[in-house]
Amino acid sequence: MAWALRSYGGFAMVLPVALLAPLVRARERRVRAAALALAAWSTLLGGLAVAQARFGNEFAPFASVGFALALAGLAGLLAHLMPSRAALAATLAVAGVLVTPVFAMEHLPTTSRTLAHLSQRNDAFRWLASDRRIAMETARVAGDHSLTRFARMVRRYTPETSGYLDARGRPEYGVLCLPRYGHDVHYWARRATPANNFGPYLDTPKYLASLRFFRAQTESEAVAIAASLGVRYVLSSDRAGEEQGYVDRVHAVHAPGRPSPPSPERLRLVVEGPAGGRPLLVDYLAPYPSGRVPFRLFELVEGAILEAEAPPGTPVVAETTVRPNLGRRFAYRR
Repeated sequence: MAWALRSYGGFAMVLPVALLAPLVRARERRVRAAALALAAWSTLLGGLAVAQARFGNEFAPFASVGFALALAGLAGLLAHLMPSRAALAATLAVAGVLVTPVFAMEHLPTTSRTLAHLSQRNDAFRWLASDRRIAMETARVAGDHSLTRFARMVRRYTPETSGYLDARGRPEYGVLCLPRYGHDVHYWARRATPANNFGPYLDTPKYLASLRFFRAQTESEAVAIAASLGVRYVLSSDRAGEEQGYVDRVHAVHAPGRPSPPSPERLRLVVEGPAGGRPLLVDYLAPYPSGRVPFRLFELVEGAILEAEAPPGTPVVAETTVRPNLGRRFAYRR
């Protein structure tokens, strides 16, 4: 019960209603089979939802039917005790009590953000007339859409691999990214990743290694982990406010107000973007500073040896100007 209360608050106390209502209806012979099937699925998915809140998505349709059955049964019971209109009013009141916390926790914040977004536009009333345009504009400035756009860029800037449409094929390389970006890289970039949104449930060692890569504090440590995973490219992101590793510091090179790390030896910048995009976890209403880049793709390379003649003890500096695809420029210096 502690897990359920932590995930659903006081609403957890009424979840058993959705499980018991189908069993009550199972007393009726004509719907017995359907009611028992509903009770079985509700019990299974309800147990999973109590254990982990993410299973609430699967449980929701069955719970909705269960609550509807419970309300219908309540209306029938009250109809024997009071006038029909009073019974209907009482049932609707109970339904309102059930719906109110759901609306307050989920739909009210979403509605508030949408209205706040509209209030920033002079043509707000015209936008209210078109839900589709609201949805498209919201998606355009959201991190999810930025990640989708960048994943398409990854496909364009990297060589094709085997195995995407052939289950027996083995990709020649992988793209190392935070696991929460994995499905986008699979679908839009059509590239393999060591770990994805399934987290530790798919391949626990690779999932943990992927997390260690982004927590590594030195280039040598990060490269060793990447080599063990068989990857050729690394997808980094602007993670201001999160735990910072070496790759995060490299990603932030020359961003306003961010210190520059030593120039990497084994990470070659391939592409950055998308133009006008923002990171995945930044609220679309929050301003995103200019000069910052939401996503970058690096290639793991062997490096190079540059020979130069100079008197003993003389400091030697090699420098070149790097011009990524977004048009900005910065100096690479060793």
